[in-house]
Amino acid sequence: MPEKKKQPNEPSGKLLQTFFGLGTGLGQPIGFGMGSPGVNTTKATIRLLNIVALIEKMGLIIADKEHFTNELARYMKLETQFGFVIPVINSKRIQKIERSLDFQPLWAGYAIAETPFRFARGKEEYRLLVQREGEAKLQYRSFLALSDLPASKLLTEIFVKRRSIEGFFNFDGAISVKDDTILVTCYDVPKELKLQQHYQKAFGVRD
Repeated sequence: MPEKKKQPNEPSGKLLQTFFGLGTGLGQPIGFGMGSPGVNTTKATIRLLNIVALIEKMGLIIADKEHFTNELARYMKLETQFGFVIPVINSKRIQKIERSLDFQPLWAGYAIAETPFRFARGKEEYRLLVQREGEAKLQYRSFLALSDLPASKLLTEIFVKRRSIEGFFNFDGAISVKDDTILVTCYDVPKELKLQQHYQKAFGVRD
């Protein structure tokens, strides 16, 4: 198992990489998968999507920049019924596109634009949604989208829900096995989330 750092100022240690799918409503996990040296983020995400599809086949996936790959976007478009919104990795090509668009102002200091997008080696077409912030000094942020919803709704209402689940990844804990039971110990979990009532009986979780 490779050694990694959870925080830059902490010593390296052996960590088991996990990939979680969380519901944006309550911030609770729908499913998760284990990482390994032979499984990159794209492969691990595809496995996780197959788990999520057992519960919700047509959900809208809100992802991270690490999911901005041709392979993953193509899989989601051709092999699943999911919609998705993925932050785009900033590159010279993306910067050139962003600065060539005509933006629609939504309110002071915020405007959006949209254009078709294909990966350099891809045939599939997606929506590239771009938000521009600022007046004198402009900042751009782009998103790859597969959804029929308006760009304004995807960027200002739906993607911001990701903030509601960020706290889940700040939890600290440990996983162990005792006989035929998997024990998950979580530390410093906010009591208002009431996670214990959902997992203690089914999985032997202790706080």
